[in-house]
Amino acid sequence: MIDRNQQLWFPLRVSYSHMTRLMSLKQEFDKLQLENYVAMTYKKVGFSMQLVPAISNLIFVRSSYQTLSEVKHESRFDHIRYIMHEVYDDHSSYSEPLYVPDRQMNDFIRVSSVHDNRIAYMDNLEYAFREGIYVEIMDGYFTGVRGIVKRINGSKGVVIPIHEVAAVAIRNVPSRYLRILNPEELNEL
Repeated sequence: MIDRNQQLWFPLRVSYSHMTRLMSLKQEFDKLQLENYVAMTYKKVGFSMQLVPAISNLIFVRSSYQTLSEVKHESRFDHIRYIMHEVYDDHSSYSEPLYVPDRQMNDFIRVSSVHDNRIAYMDNLEYAFREGIYVEIMDGYFTGVRGIVKRINGSKGVVIPIHEVAAVAIRNVPSRYLRILNPEELNEL
């Protein structure tokens, strides 16, 4: 069960989203001084390359559940929705808003903030979330990032998945840069 006062990263869906609405909501969260993140990427728009949201209907907000629930009741935030998931306990199950652990979110932000050809957003989320070998990158620009080893366009890469929501991948990561995580470290993910 979510601690209503703990600061957590919540992925939020933006209904009927287009770039303008998503970026407008980001500005509103900025005005409230709530930490937030929209993954951005360069895409060709008309005759030029422009920085646009990589996932058109998704914003991450770091807040307490209590605060975010209060904010959601304001009319300017009518278009945001929690992403719900099932939680199971000993006797029953219930739905609660999904949240992303700090470590995983920090890795996702670190990787998705790089705008070059090493980075790819995964369209096939089923493949991105499929079991694999969990590793930590031990050398290079992404030292410390943790994810799952996957084949991406025929080469070895590391995928940083956000449970049922999004995934970003680092392409062409040399095997010598990877360390397999032990079972205790997997609990931190």
